[in-house]
Amino acid sequence: MKPGINNYSEIGKLNKVLLHRLGGEIEGLVPDNFERLLFDDIPYLKIAQQEHDRFADLLKENGVEVIYYVDETAKALKTEEIRQNFVDDFIATFFVIIAFFCSFAIESIVSTFEFSIYLISI
Repeated sequence: MKPGINNYSEIGKLNKVLLHRLGGEIEGLVPDNFERLLFDDIPYLKIAQQEHDRFADLLKENGVEVIYYVDETAKALKTEEIRQNFVDDFIATFFVIIAFFCSFAIESIVSTFEFSIYLISI
């Protein structure tokens, strides 16, 4: 099989799947975001994990290679140099995003201010 994502069929045999087991992030669910995230109610973490584990077991029993996202992330960030590069890139991206929103906010304030001065001068 070629490396990477190679999905050529929606009904063919599933060979490999990347999964994420629910954890503490589920505590962030609130009624306002249920519909968007396709939940009817706040899931009970222990039950959700049991259901996930059974699902993963069923996949394995049917010959599917189950890979966990957290394990792959840990492998990808194995060396100190890679971790440092990741953190540096993350921080740089964060500052670019902040700079973008700050420039947008400043532009909006200046436009409002210029419009207010225009109204006062009329």
